[in-house]
Amino acid sequence: MESSKGNLMNTDWQDFLRNNGVRFDNGSIQSYPVLSQPSHQQSFACVLENHSTLTAYGPDTQKFLQGQLTCNVKNLQVDTHISGAACTPKGRVYSNFRMFFTRRDLCFFLMHKASIEPTLQHLEKYAVFFKTTLSVATPSMIGIGLMGSHIIDTLTQCFGHDALIDHHQISRIKDSYLLQVDQSNTPRFELWIPEPSFPDFWNQITAVCTPVLQDQWKLQDIRSVTHWVTPDTAEKYIPQDLNLPSQGFVSFKKGCYTGQEIVTRVQSLGTPKSRTYALSIKTNTPPEVGQALYDDNKKRVGEIIDSVIQSEGLCQALAVIRTKAAQSNPLHFNEPSETDITVHPIPYDIDPKAELKS
Repeated sequence: MESSKGNLMNTDWQDFLRNNGVRFDNGSIQSYPVLSQPSHQQSFACVLENHSTLTAYGPDTQKFLQGQLTCNVKNLQVDTHISGAACTPKGRVYSNFRMFFTRRDLCFFLMHKASIEPTLQHLEKYAVFFKTTLSVATPSMIGIGLMGSHIIDTLTQCFGHDALIDHHQISRIKDSYLLQVDQSNTPRFELWIPEPSFPDFWNQITAVCTPVLQDQWKLQDIRSVTHWVTPDTAEKYIPQDLNLPSQGFVSFKKGCYTGQEIVTRVQSLGTPKSRTYALSIKTNTPPEVGQALYDDNKKRVGEIIDSVIQSEGLCQALAVIRTKAAQSNPLHFNEPSETDITVHPIPYDIDPKAELKS
């Protein structure tokens, strides 16, 4: 096993955007210049600044990953993508991601940037007996999130009909990879680009899409009740707490992997005590990760795992909550107060028995 942690700091693409009027603060995009209206005003693009790529390369890559991840890597074909997670021996999730092979011996992982180093450290413990190399992608890959009610028409205009293929297929566009990540009424796509190619792609895309801040992408993740694990939430929850089996992150037919026994046992019982829910909170201050939620009896019933301000006076958040408390409402921070917290229904099916057949 070899490893190469590389450099997680991306600067060239930032310099390009700065030179084109984009304002940064503490390394994050704060605003875009006011430009002429794009041809599709209901299509939006954002740089996925909080996400990055990890690669695994070598003849034993598939075999190694099959024994470490919750998803069925053995059945994953080249140029198709699936979602998965990685757990500790106690079944606690330390990372989740999308992944795809571009060759039988080369795999890309798309995950929260803050999880790259911890994931490398965990996987390296088990990779010493395999011919596989773990590294940050080189050159750095920059993600662009694409969304909006007209986004399919927009992508067809940009890249042609061949770019929009089956949901689980990867579309190769020059040296980049396009994948659909949300099949809702407002589908979303991610385009992953080698850093040297970023300027050309960004200019092409922003001619037909309005650039927006990454909080707009995060807002859609929260509405779809999809949490991307960070060091703040790593090793705190089993997959069922984060609804991962219900979203296709877990295969219960694939066989053994690290943490599998506990994950399968909980699933077989059929009644996880906690789930992840989306919340609407009337506030101008987003709650911090880990902030506790209480019921009317002052009993702690959950905690915040992510949040973002949607508009003035309104915040959207994700929280892991005891299912009975989420269904009964109301919830509070600290003492019962006038803070208005609404728990939304999970927007996809939860069926532990059916999930066991996946």
